[in-house]
Amino acid sequence: MTKPIFDTRVSLGNLIHIGILVGTVVVGATVALGTIERLEVQIGDMEEDVSGFDDRLRAVETTTAMQGQDFKAMSGALGKLEAQLVENNRLLRQLLSRK
Repeated sequence: MTKPIFDTRVSLGNLIHIGILVGTVVVGATVALGTIERLEVQIGDMEEDVSGFDDRLRAVETTTAMQGQDFKAMSGALGKLEAQLVENNRLLRQLLSRK
């Protein structure tokens, strides 16, 4: 009779090795699940941060657009004031030349 390739007998040493292997797998799976849960929490926090950043960015864009409109309005008003000053200067010279 030939000797089997693998020893299929159950011994205390084999049971201990199997127990260690199963324990290692359970601990590894538990650590992996804990890591996954922590990563999910961190990803959720990052999503909230990105959402808050997007809101702040939209607010800055809106403020910038409003400032651009204000600048255009002020520029137009300054143009009108300049035209009025030129006209006043012309009228003043005209009055002074009559004297």
